[in-house]
Amino acid sequence: MIISTPSASTEFVLPGPYGFSNLIFTRNNITLEQCETHRTEISSVPLSGLEFVLLEQIAADWSSGVPAAQQAAALRLNHWLNQKADPHSSQILAATLVWMHFNLYQYPDAERVITELSGDTKSEATVEAALILAEIALLQGQLDKADEYLSSLQTWDRDACAPMALKLSILMAELAIHQERLRDAETLLAEAFELEREIPVTAIVLPALVNLYDTQSFFFIAESRLQPDYKSELLRNALNTEKQALHIATSSHGIRNGALLKQQLIVLSNLAWLYTQLFDYHHAEISLLSALELLQSQPDPDLENHIYHLLGINYFNVGLYEKSRVFLLNAASIAQNSNEAKYARIQCLLTHIAVETQRTDEISAYLPACARLLNDESGSSGDRILSLVSQIKSGVFDSQKQLLLLDRLEKEVAISGYDNLKITGHIQLAEFALEHAQLDLANRVFSAMQSLESGASPALLVQARLLKFRFLSLKTFSPVAADFAENTHQFIYSLLSKLDAGEMAPALQNQIFGFYQLWFEHLMQTQQTENTRKVLQISMQLNQLTNGLTTTFNTFGGRDLTHVSELQAEVLDSDSAQASLTHHIVWDLERLVYAKQGLPATSAVEYGSADLPESVSIEVVQARLKPFEQLWFYVAGETTGYVFGVTQDSVETASLGDLSELQQLLRNMHSAISQRQPIEDSALRLLAERIFPQKLTAGSGPVWYVVTNQVFQDMPVNGLALSLRQPPESVIKVLSLATPQINGVQQNRPAFRLLSVPELIVNSSQSMPVWMADLQPLPWSAIEAEKLTGLFEASDARALVGESASRDALFSEEARTSAVLHIAAHHIYDPFKPQYVGLVLNAQSQSSMGSAFISEFEIRNQQFSNELVFLNGCATAQGRHFTGSNTMSISRAFLIGGAKKVVSTLWEVADRASLTFASAYYEAYLRTGDTNKALINTMQDMRSQPRYRHPFYWAGYELTQRHL
Repeated sequence: MIISTPSASTEFVLPGPYGFSNLIFTRNNITLEQCETHRTEISSVPLSGLEFVLLEQIAADWSSGVPAAQQAAALRLNHWLNQKADPHSSQILAATLVWMHFNLYQYPDAERVITELSGDTKSEATVEAALILAEIALLQGQLDKADEYLSSLQTWDRDACAPMALKLSILMAELAIHQERLRDAETLLAEAFELEREIPVTAIVLPALVNLYDTQSFFFIAESRLQPDYKSELLRNALNTEKQALHIATSSHGIRNGALLKQQLIVLSNLAWLYTQLFDYHHAEISLLSALELLQSQPDPDLENHIYHLLGINYFNVGLYEKSRVFLLNAASIAQNSNEAKYARIQCLLTHIAVETQRTDEISAYLPACARLLNDESGSSGDRILSLVSQIKSGVFDSQKQLLLLDRLEKEVAISGYDNLKITGHIQLAEFALEHAQLDLANRVFSAMQSLESGASPALLVQARLLKFRFLSLKTFSPVAADFAENTHQFIYSLLSKLDAGEMAPALQNQIFGFYQLWFEHLMQTQQTENTRKVLQISMQLNQLTNGLTTTFNTFGGRDLTHVSELQAEVLDSDSAQASLTHHIVWDLERLVYAKQGLPATSAVEYGSADLPESVSIEVVQARLKPFEQLWFYVAGETTGYVFGVTQDSVETASLGDLSELQQLLRNMHSAISQRQPIEDSALRLLAERIFPQKLTAGSGPVWYVVTNQVFQDMPVNGLALSLRQPPESVIKVLSLATPQINGVQQNRPAFRLLSVPELIVNSSQSMPVWMADLQPLPWSAIEAEKLTGLFEASDARALVGESASRDALFSEEARTSAVLHIAAHHIYDPFKPQYVGLVLNAQSQSSMGSAFISEFEIRNQQFSNELVFLNGCATAQGRHFTGSNTMSISRAFLIGGAKKVVSTLWEVADRASLTFASAYYEAYLRTGDTNKALINTMQDMRSQPRYRHPFYWAGYELTQRHL
């Protein structure tokens, strides 16, 4: 609550009766300013000093716009009215109390106070009361009641008060829209806009003006439902009108008005809804985050929960399921006791999320409420489709129940007018039909879907096309299927050309890669050269789209993001749902600052998606390869893996066999090595020969570049290559095939900087956070610091050990610009909380242990220009996986931040062995001057030592380069 200190002023203002006038208070009297045209003294009884201070405090609390303070203002005014003797002023102030109750959504209280008031049926107060009662009835969907109140005002002289006449026209237009009398609504809105031009902009008029444009937007939305052929155009009209409403609400000419703050929030949520209908989820998110930003300074729990709900739906639509879950769980906790239908919808979405994120143990908790939505007679067909799809997707019912649900779903989608949910239902039916070979059902579904391509989200449209392509190619890759695939390919490129850089949402990305995996499988099976080259060309372009590096490195402009990492540490520490929600909000609001400036808030692709077909080509890649170099490019079909070998003058390909079997072999090998189980050299060699087929290794050069994505991204390519009978001299993983964009290299930069954390330092007065408790000391890292710095010139090498190895040290200019940056510290990665990936250095201050955790997004939003970063910790190449793109790891974060090359690890490392490996690597590097060859040499050296012969000690190291 905001409690203002009463001023020494002799006059202050409070909203007057029903909000259509002002009350001006002095120490001697109360004056009513009606319709902003004339003043009437309503009380000449002097106010006592206590009364004046009390009413001034009420005015200050109300004008703050803070719900808690406004509720306190209403309570104080109600208490004062119960003790006030002057009946006339009491009646006027009671009407002011009505306005307060209305704005606080306390509709029963507003109606009660109006009922208690009495007066001449033709008096202006009665007109104002009727307008309030009509608006309450409209908000509660009581159209007959609203019609009754508004009809009672037909004979009222509208010239008596222009603001009230404007409000009357708006409410009558809104009623007409609800009653689908759109031509009447159009006439009434035209009258309202005529009045708008005649009325000066004042504190009383501003909320009505916002309401006017909001109602005009509502009119366009209603028109779009009746004219589906013009739906997109009409929704854009609604969007532009809603933007005008927001402009009025925010450009308030310096007028302080609590009602306007609420209207800004409502208009922002309306904008988000319209953007969602137009499938512009990026700008929907910006609108909702703008509302959330406003709520940080003007708390309103009800509206805040509404925004959480809309954000949860928005993140669900783009496939950010973990993020969606955080917001929806919070919204569900409120809706459970206040809005049963809303709660049921949220439970349906949470059921879907539980399936997608493999939280099968949660499904049973969400399904009952979701199922009730199906039998809610007041619900819409969209609600029923949502319930049916979620229940079918849950997979918990027997076949008989599933068939009943599917039959009901087919009937619902046939009558539904909600295109996006309609196609969602069709997709669910198509998946079942294809899985159970019900070709008649599939035919019906795909025929029905043809008319929906203008009314569904891009992700759903691509998914529908993927399913149809699967249907067309069930028996053979026919010309019809081939033409449809080519058409879908062009359709996808058309979609991508309309996206801004960085807007390729996971849901869309997943469906795009699903389609290409299926198409590639068919193209490769033809064994035609032009088809295999097409697969490679498209794969390169898709790789660039999803793995390309940002050209704007310092996205956050040097902002201190310590507080965001501290919140991540709190989530790791407490596993608190509230801490997780708070973290997402803070991080989202940080991104919002840059979204509003039109800057990329996340990693953007190096080339605009509109230039995608020309951004990378086989010919360009071949021109950049030297005679002794070969590029290995891995591609996943739907059931088969493939690898392409590209040299200066040739392109060859080989099949890697069954994809699921290969994945299992790689997982088994990864598990056996990381757990130090006995493993034969011959077993490694067999797997290596499958990953690097002899057909492509014969005659290849000594330098191999490797592009791994999708299912191949965690392969220990260096360890496998070294197991071949004739291993290459160097193996370099490559992130991007595009032209390099490297941060400027400073002259006379330091040669070597090292950060080492042998032990985390915790103040004796503090307890160690839970997330730190399992981190064991790294005593050999202190020896590592001494030994490695000794390899370089003393004047050009510096080690920061222990307490000095901190956030500030990592982000210092000398660390970010040194030729080589070496970090020996713990790495945090929890596959169950994949969004929290980071390094652990020592805290900046003992009062804030959270600052010891440095998240990957902090790193990728710094500006590094190191030639090499060596991350000598456990699993520093591991992180959050994205379909079709590389892992978002600490290793990749440094590359995105600008480092040229990074040495990282695929699994845990032993403290002493990691020192031995690093020492041998730098000796080889200083001897050869080649960071790439040094890695293979070091691995061979470690392998030759009996103590470190097991692949655990050497096969997990990899070197990744930003560009080819």
